[in-house]
Amino acid sequence: MNSQDRRNYVLNNQSSVRFASGRFEGVSYSNMVSIPLTGAILTLKKSASVEQVTLDSIVMYQLEIENTGNAPAEVTLTDNLPEGASFIPNSLLKDGVPIPGVSPQEGLQIGILPINQKVTIQFQIIVSSIPDSLTLINVATASYTFQAMDGRLITKELISNPVTLFVSPSQLSIYYYANTNQTFEGDIITFFIQITNTGKEDIRNAVVSTLLSGEMAFLPGSVVIDGLLAPDLDPSAGITLPFVAASSATQISYQVKIGKRTSSTPLTSVATLLYINQGEEITIRSNPVSISYLLPVLTISVNITPDQVTYKDTVTYEVLIQNEGEIPVEAVYDLLQAPELNLVPGTVRINGILRPEVSLANGLPLGTLIPHSRIYITFESTVSVIPNSLVSAEEWVNRSRLTYTFRINDGRSVRLTTLAFTPVFFYAPRILLHVLTSPKFVEPGDDILFEITIQNSGNTKADLFLPLPAPGVSTILNGFIQWSDHKRELTDLEMKQQRLQITDIQPGEIIQIIYTLHMQVFPLFRPTRERDEYVFTDTIQALYTYDFNNRIHSFEVVSNVYEIVFTEHDE
Repeated sequence: MNSQDRRNYVLNNQSSVRFASGRFEGVSYSNMVSIPLTGAILTLKKSASVEQVTLDSIVMYQLEIENTGNAPAEVTLTDNLPEGASFIPNSLLKDGVPIPGVSPQEGLQIGILPINQKVTIQFQIIVSSIPDSLTLINVATASYTFQAMDGRLITKELISNPVTLFVSPSQLSIYYYANTNQTFEGDIITFFIQITNTGKEDIRNAVVSTLLSGEMAFLPGSVVIDGLLAPDLDPSAGITLPFVAASSATQISYQVKIGKRTSSTPLTSVATLLYINQGEEITIRSNPVSISYLLPVLTISVNITPDQVTYKDTVTYEVLIQNEGEIPVEAVYDLLQAPELNLVPGTVRINGILRPEVSLANGLPLGTLIPHSRIYITFESTVSVIPNSLVSAEEWVNRSRLTYTFRINDGRSVRLTTLAFTPVFFYAPRILLHVLTSPKFVEPGDDILFEITIQNSGNTKADLFLPLPAPGVSTILNGFIQWSDHKRELTDLEMKQQRLQITDIQPGEIIQIIYTLHMQVFPLFRPTRERDEYVFTDTIQALYTYDFNNRIHSFEVVSNVYEIVFTEHDE
C-alpha cells in the first residue's frame, strides 16, 4: 500500500513568546510547523466466556486485535497462560476457522493486518489445578512491525487488558449423562449423576438436583444411590448426600418417561450440585445432557363411502398412509372391521393397482416407508346383516391399525401403533308382525276376530303392503286400523280385496288392525282320528319398502304362526 492510501495523520506545532515593555505586554507567535505522522495503531482486547470456574472447567478465551492506524502491520500474538490453566490442543480458531497444531503460548503468526481490519482469535483452556490465590489472571501480548514513510521498520509491543477467572475452592465435581442419546414418545430413559470428591477432605450434606425438559416425567421410586434403592427421593426436589468421602465417588441414577411432543427439538437436562466447603457455599452446574427426540410422524386417514348404509349395501374403504417424519419405518396395516360388514375378496388395490391375491385378514405388510412417502389402499365390504333382523347398534365402528417399527442408534428397535376409528351408520326399518285370533275353536258360520300388530323397531320409516288373512271361504264383516291417537274404519275396498297399504310407518310406531271375519266354508278339512277337527296354522307374509340414498328397497316380513282349530259335527 503506498503513502497516498494512508490516512492523513498530521502533528501541527506553533511556538509563542510573551513579553513586556513598560506597561505594555504582548505575545508573538512563530510560524506553524506541520509534521506528517505515519504508523500502525493497534488495539488488543481479551475476554473470557465465564468469570467463575471450578476444577476441570472449560473456558473459551477470545482475543480481538484491530488496526486503526494508517499503516499495515505484521503481528504475532502470544498468550502465556497462568499456572492452573492448560491449553486444549486444536481448539484455536482464527475468525472462526480452525488452525490445528498451533498454541497461543508459542506465538501465533497473524500475518499482515491491514488498515481498518480486525482479527478474532478464540481458544479453549481447562482449569487443571486450583491455585492458592483462587484466581487465574493473564494478559495477551501482541508484537508488531510496520514501515514508516521514511522507510524505517518500527517494532512495538502491545499488552491486552487483564482477564481474571475466579476459581471456586471446589473439591467436588459432577458428571451427568444418560443411557441413550436418542428417544421417542413413551420411552424410559435412565440418567446417571457421578459425584467425585477430588479433594483431601470429606464433604457432608451435598445436595444434587436436576432440571428436566417439560416432556420428561420423573418415575417415582426409580432413584438408586450407589446400588441401593431410594424410592422416597425425587431428584427434582433435591437429593441430599450425607457423606462423600475424600478421593471417592458417588453415583446416582433415576428414570424418566418421555411424553408426547410436536417438534423434534432435543430434550435437555442439567444437574446442580450445592455444598459447603470451608464455610463457603458452592454451586456447580453439570454439563448439559441433550437427547435427540425422534418424531416418526405416520398418519393414517380412512374414508368410507357411503358412510350411511342399509341392508345389502356395498361400501368402499379409502386408506391413505403417509410418513410425514424424517426417519424410515417398516409398517403393517390391518383392519378390525365391524362384525356387520364383510370384506369382498379380490377388491384390494394398492396405489391404484388391483392386488386380488392380497388379504387383509392377517395384516398387510407395507415394507419400508421412507420420509415423505405415501401409500393409498382401497377395498370393498358389504353389509352382512339379514334384512329385518335385530341390529344391536346403529353406529358400526371400524378400526384401522398401523403398526410400524424403526431403529435408534443405541441398537434398540421400537414398535409404535397409530389407530384410526371410522364409523358407518346403519339405517333401516325393522317391521314386526304379530297375529292373534279368537276364539280358538270355530264351527261353520262362526265369526273370528283377527288382531294384527305392526311395529317399526328400526330407525327409518317404511311403507307396508299387508294381506289380511281370510282362510277358507270367508268375508270380512268390519274392522278398523288405529295408531297413536288416530283410528279409522276399514274401507269396503280394503275388506273386499283383503289387503292394506300403510304408508310412513315411523320408527318406534305401533299400528293395530282389528277386524271380524265370518267363516262360511272351512279350508281343506282334515279330521283327526279322535275327533272331527282340523288345526289350521299360517303366517302373514307382507312386503315393506323404504327409500334410502335415493333408492327404493323392498323386503319381505313374516309374522308369527297363528292357529285356528276348525271343528265340524254331524247333526
